[in-house]
Amino acid sequence: MAGETRTVLFLCTGNYYRSRHAEAVFNHHATAAGLNWRATSRGLAIEFGVNNHGMMSRSTVARLTLLGIPHDEYLRMPSRVNDGDFATADVVIALK
Repeated sequence: MAGETRTVLFLCTGNYYRSRHAEAVFNHHATAAGLNWRATSRGLAIEFGVNNHGMMSRSTVARLTLLGIPHDEYLRMPSRVNDGDFATADVVIALK
């Protein structure tokens, strides 16, 4: 088990604001600390074009930029959670 990368799954409604922010911040700090942890993020109810426009919330991008956390690798369309995500996650954190 030593050296094996562990996974945390951040889960929110749309995978557009909160979980994406948590994923980027967690990965940034885990890497800086040399931890064998990696975060992913997913949403429960993706709303393309309703409340979510584009790949990631502009306010999330702005906040990550302000914090000096690179975010280009996280610029993807929101992803809906599936059974496989739960099966591979060591820890699941739901964000309200």
